[in-house]
Amino acid sequence: MAIVDVTIIPVGTETPSVSQYVADIQKVLAKHEDEITYQLTPMNTLIEGELSTLLKIVQEMHEVPFGKMVFSAYVQIYELMIAVIKKIIRWLGNYNQYSLN
Repeated sequence: MAIVDVTIIPVGTETPSVSQYVADIQKVLAKHEDEITYQLTPMNTLIEGELSTLLKIVQEMHEVPFGKMVFSAYVQIYELMIAVIKKIIRWLGNYNQYSLN
């Protein structure tokens, strides 16, 4: 399971409003609602799902404004490492077993 933080910013638009671009990108997300969960925020979009699926969706989002305008794209990936978390939990369990409390 992973979370991707995506920001796509149009540059040099005719008006300060970017709502149409956001709406076009949201259509890509809505198309994949059975595979992901997502949240639009004022500054970015957060998408949760399997990493391979998320990367395909990010590519689709990237292609929406491609060729129509200049834009800046920022992508940050957070991947939950279940095995590492389980090790930490086991370690904490062992630690608590020997603590003086």
